[in-house]
Amino acid sequence: MIEDLSNELVALRAKAGLSQEELSNILGISRQSYGAFELKKKEMTWRTCFALIMYFEFNPKTQDMLHALDLFPAELNEAKSMDMVTR
Repeated sequence: MIEDLSNELVALRAKAGLSQEELSNILGISRQSYGAFELKKKEMTWRTCFALIMYFEFNPKTQDMLHALDLFPAELNEAKSMDMVTR
């Protein structure tokens, strides 16, 4: 999951219309660390991965692109769909 997300970070960030500095501030990490994730010089932590997924999931500009990456097992997608129905 981390590798798949890492492969699309540049495109997702661009689609969101954010600079590396802006996104790193949202995540609470240094711009250098974020840049290293985009360049695949450093593997992000699960915490950072989850934070990025949540940001891109709730951003209307990137939601469809994130879903197209098919990062989640079918069971998680079904559970999410069921949760949305019960709200």
